[in-house]
Amino acid sequence: MIDKKIKNFIRKESIKNNPNECCGFIVEDINNNFICIPCENIAKNKEEYFEIKSIDYLNVKNKYKKIHYIYHSHTNDNFDFSEQDKKCAENLNVSILLYILKNNEAKIYEIPKMSQDYTGRFYEHGRYDCFKLIEEFYKKEKSIEFIYNQEFYKKSFKEMDIKSEVIKFYRDNNFITINKDEELKIHDILLIDAFQENNPKHFALYLGNEKILHQPMFGFSKIENYCNFYKRYTDCIFRLKT
Repeated sequence: MIDKKIKNFIRKESIKNNPNECCGFIVEDINNNFICIPCENIAKNKEEYFEIKSIDYLNVKNKYKKIHYIYHSHTNDNFDFSEQDKKCAENLNVSILLYILKNNEAKIYEIPKMSQDYTGRFYEHGRYDCFKLIEEFYKKEKSIEFIYNQEFYKKSFKEMDIKSEVIKFYRDNNFITINKDEELKIHDILLIDAFQENNPKHFALYLGNEKILHQPMFGFSKIENYCNFYKRYTDCIFRLKT
């Protein structure tokens, strides 16, 4: 899809905006053509970063069949994606293309692929919460349905010895508990003491490449870095038996 025409368009945009970074989207229109939609870079430091207006993103998303990539350029001596580049891709759930002007190279940072979008859902207990998100993922992506007594989910976390009940739940569903020192594998389930209460009750799904999918309470479900905070407060790791 990143053909010569697309690459040349971004190259011209990079030269025109040099030394600032250019940015925009690679989209698919109703006729299945792939085209570039340039956007204004509104970052404060345009030579080192890019930022796209939210309204520009929404307008492009609503107008075109699909956004396949966010593109941007590096015009300095930075020949790889920054952490901010990756975070932008993950927050929008759109892969990102980097064009490096100095060596005329295009690189792509792919976000984890799933059959449907599990991000951008606002928290709703019993429907869009961290436990239900993982349950839905395993059902739709791996054809595994969790089996449990409905009373388990009706209990208040304040009434439960959460850790012991969760361990029993996952063991009953063919998962094993993994030592926290072991290397994580894709689709391991993490039980995290996110509120630092010695009472872990937040679930996240490991996606590989130091990324997790989770549903924060009173926020939007998202993919983000498995950062030192989450690592420090990860209490249990569950892995499906093979």
